[in-house]
Amino acid sequence: MTADPIERAPNTSLWRDVIRCLRPAQWVKNLLVFCGAIFSGGINAPWFLSALSGTIAFTLASSAVYLGNDIKDRQIDAQHPQRRTRPIATGRISVSFASALAVVLVTISLVISLALGFLFLFVILLYLTINTVYSLGAKRIVILDAMIVGLGFVLRVVAGAIAVEVPPSSWIIVCTLEMAMLVVFGKRRVDVVLAEQTGTRHLLPAEWYPLQFLDLMMATAASASIVTYALYTLDPQTIMRVGNRRLVLTLPMVVYGVLRYLFLVFSDRATADPTTVILGDWGLRLCGVLWIIAAVIAVYS
Repeated sequence: MTADPIERAPNTSLWRDVIRCLRPAQWVKNLLVFCGAIFSGGINAPWFLSALSGTIAFTLASSAVYLGNDIKDRQIDAQHPQRRTRPIATGRISVSFASALAVVLVTISLVISLALGFLFLFVILLYLTINTVYSLGAKRIVILDAMIVGLGFVLRVVAGAIAVEVPPSSWIIVCTLEMAMLVVFGKRRVDVVLAEQTGTRHLLPAEWYPLQFLDLMMATAASASIVTYALYTLDPQTIMRVGNRRLVLTLPMVVYGVLRYLFLVFSDRATADPTTVILGDWGLRLCGVLWIIAAVIAVYS
């Protein structure tokens, strides 16, 4: 009988595979939880700790979701040109081990969420629920799949506001959804292009996106992202909360970031992972740093 891959692998290789399954590169998304604290205009130690706890809760929950997706799609991933090296797809991490790890992560996430209040716990449970629906079949329904992923970004922002007890702005929620849809449709476009180039389109869901539709959706989401962010910075409630009108000075960085992402996707420089695109491009990294500096100066100077 063949030994379990978990028993055969050296400890260092095992932990390297475990960390890879948790997708640490994707944890940057959970920094959206801090948006509520940053734009509240009054960060202090208790609020920072609440936002940090909320970020950790979402990080654990999202890693559990990634484990669940890898378990569900392990056979398809094994045939994919990029995903075939994932530890669960190759069998280096067993399904039973991955399932147990996911349960542990969810349990810890729920405990932290409960400490932050029942409303935060409800948001985490909603996040886990929609991602379970996504993994079980919604990912094969065009448009709905993108909306579910986009909603995950929105829930992070809402959860951050709940954690620091600040009501989230309607404009920032809409803006977050539009930017998320831009990123999601960008990933879908790269997936379709890669499938056509490698002859693996059969690995995509039976009903998939035509490139022309994705191009139109990306253009629409990009325009809406810029407009809604501009409206957020000019919203009287935002100005009252921040105490000045300087937040609009961060708009040029948002415009550049959106256009730069479009450029990378349409020039085929993007990979199948939007996080890798954003973190790997010097222009987007610089844009992100400048946006943070400008936002902090605008809110706290």
